[in-house]
Amino acid sequence: PSSVPFLVMMYLSHCSSPDYYAFQSPFITSGGITSLSRLSLSPNMHIRGQAVDAFLQLTSHPSFDWFGLLEGPREAEARELHRALLSVPPSDVVNMALGNSPGLSFPGGSHLCLQILGFYLSWVRALHCDGNVLRVDVSIVKALERWKDAEVGGAEE
Repeated sequence: PSSVPFLVMMYLSHCSSPDYYAFQSPFITSGGITSLSRLSLSPNMHIRGQAVDAFLQLTSHPSFDWFGLLEGPREAEARELHRALLSVPPSDVVNMALGNSPGLSFPGGSHLCLQILGFYLSWVRALHCDGNVLRVDVSIVKALERWKDAEVGGAEE
């Protein structure tokens, strides 16, 4: 993809920026988060690692509470961030985790992707499902058993 050459600079310069609203927020709302979800399955493990880590940093930055109330001075921007994350196809997030399951990812990658999937499913369930009920297909639950005996950073990663 044409976005690959820019991933390194984005990763090094912007992902951990303390000002979430200067870069991270516009990046997410312009579709960058969807690109990262797709790059998380790149055959190049360096690209894959940067995409996964960037996705994780963008969704766990201390300046934005994804589970917080959508009100206040940045309410419109918060709603746009929610819309942008909801626009990532759920299959992309599931495939990010399953495609990086133990033995298929860079060292530590499978656990980072499992963390992303956990965040995403709990966020969707808590804020965007009627009655806070999210039904997950049994095939996904069975696939998650791949992590049962995996060690963080172990030989199988």
